[in-house]
Amino acid sequence: LLGFVDKDPSKAGNLISGHPVLGDRYHGDPRGVYGVCAIMENQIRQKVIRDEIIGNGLQLASLIHPTTVYAQDFVHGDGLIIYPGTKISCNVNIGKGCIVNYNCVLGHDLRVGDFTYFGPTATIAGCCQLGNLCTIGAGANLLQGISVGDRTTVGIGTTVVKNVAEDKQIIDIPRTFVTE
Repeated sequence: LLGFVDKDPSKAGNLISGHPVLGDRYHGDPRGVYGVCAIMENQIRQKVIRDEIIGNGLQLASLIHPTTVYAQDFVHGDGLIIYPGTKISCNVNIGKGCIVNYNCVLGHDLRVGDFTYFGPTATIAGCCQLGNLCTIGAGANLLQGISVGDRTTVGIGTTVVKNVAEDKQIIDIPRTFVTE
């Protein structure tokens, strides 16, 4: 790890976990140097990857935690970050710049667009499709065969039982009690 980049000039030279803040960009030779962006906000992550990493000639790294369990046919774009405890079934394809947080379960035959975020413990059943720039909240569940359109947010703990169009926000709070 060479260090961190931050647009705030007051942070240049500071240390984060023993590694220096290099300033507003990496000023060295970009050959053989990789960048990664773990910002949760999808549009900001997309911009940083496009403008600050690729735009400065760096290669885009993927970071997959060694506790991740995945099928041999798992395919992903550059810039994927997977946190510990995630399980990925067969025939899964995840796009560029996505983040899969702690302990997610991604079912078979899943297609995920670019720059999508999965919160901790999200569970996606088989044969689902998610568009670009989606946010799937912590503990959210998508039932088998669900499609979620581009730029859609599924709220924390929400269970999605039917397809959701693009540019929507769906939440399932408060819960309805059938009996008390």
